[in-house]
Amino acid sequence: MEPSAPLSRPFVPSPARLLPLWLLALLCVSLPCAGAETTPVPEDHAFGHGALITPIGRLSHAEALAIQPDGKLVAAGYTTTTDDGDYDFALVRYNPDGTLDPTFGNGTGTVITTFDGLNSDYAADLAIQPDGKLVVAGSALARYNPDGSLDTTFGNGTGSVEVMGHMLQALALQSDGGLVTTGQAILRYHPDGTVDTHFNDGAIFVFHPLMQVGSALVVQPDDKVVVAWEAISKYASDIALARFNADGTLDLSFGDRGTGTIIVAGGDLLAVDVADLALQPDGKLVVATERRQYHEDQPASELDFALVRYNPDGTLDTSFGSGTGYVATPISPYDDVISAIAIQPDGKLVVGGYSAYPESTELALVRYNADGSLDAGFGAGGILATAPSGGDKQVNALAIQSDGQVTLAGAYREASVSEHFALARFNADGSLDTTFGNRADPVLAGTLNGSDSLR
Repeated sequence: MEPSAPLSRPFVPSPARLLPLWLLALLCVSLPCAGAETTPVPEDHAFGHGALITPIGRLSHAEALAIQPDGKLVAAGYTTTTDDGDYDFALVRYNPDGTLDPTFGNGTGTVITTFDGLNSDYAADLAIQPDGKLVVAGSALARYNPDGSLDTTFGNGTGSVEVMGHMLQALALQSDGGLVTTGQAILRYHPDGTVDTHFNDGAIFVFHPLMQVGSALVVQPDDKVVVAWEAISKYASDIALARFNADGTLDLSFGDRGTGTIIVAGGDLLAVDVADLALQPDGKLVVATERRQYHEDQPASELDFALVRYNPDGTLDTSFGSGTGYVATPISPYDDVISAIAIQPDGKLVVGGYSAYPESTELALVRYNADGSLDAGFGAGGILATAPSGGDKQVNALAIQSDGQVTLAGAYREASVSEHFALARFNADGSLDTTFGNRADPVLAGTLNGSDSLR
């Protein structure tokens, strides 16, 4: 998932979208990197009972979230203390109650890493290995030990691998410990960080003539890799998927007429972006995207949350969304931008993002039943949203805990220009988990499902 933009209105394209499309060649090299630097952070300040923010630098965003087997939460993203846009990788680990974990990052709970050779270091995705090591992908690929130190067995002793001219959007682990990433190309790395040159001769560069950037990927239990991206033409923005065998060759049993690739034209859906991709236990694939709506009485269009589901062979799943294969959900009268999806053990789908009001950006969380209908037992008819307020809230990632609680991560900005890592946790019914966070007054709870936030 690509890094989000700083919290400003209107939202500007993310750093990943500003990169050139190097589709003809890609240079992958290992460069010496600075050690994992730790920076003391102030005491956590909650922005609502059941939620918290973590000040790290002046502008900080959590872009990825993962839950360890012991219940600890790891958030990864980027931070800066300057105005020149020189960002660094940032990782924060929390105990299950939301307090900073002092066993991570030399007692601070936070690790900030600057990589040599790059002006800005953006982290976009995160994976936890079975041995507890953390792999972070973005403008570099880095691996950390469970205590937050760089793993010097990875990347020729540096702990990281830089990919020049390339931005890694998503990361997944294969059964043998290999790492698969996507962006302007699909790459597979051995567990030590070297590029697997047997994976389709080192890299897969072009999925389709209309391909821009591979936005999301999942690894199936058989180690096949499914990649989703936004296929842009002159007139439309479409959804595209492709599946690759474990060796990197195109899986011709997937997609339209044995091509290995499917392109779903916008049509009634009018897809705008591919934000995330999820794999169900039954092999079905769910793409998180948006629907663009036009109204006769409004000069501008409006975005709504949307999900599209595919069968394991790549055909649209007509059992989802009243026979259409997709569902779309308006949350506010303005743009509702989806960012992340997670699947609960019972098959329900949870998606998160934000609504871009003129005066603020607001949290949006929706839960669907397995058939695509809204789950009436969650929030207000399946929707949780915050009403316009003085602060900006942006959801970039979410994770489902074993007890059904939903934890989300992103960024929060109050009256000042500073932006910080932000986390919030909800119970299975959509109520705020008041054991998470440490502020007595329920600011976030007081704005949930406000009268102005829902249609």
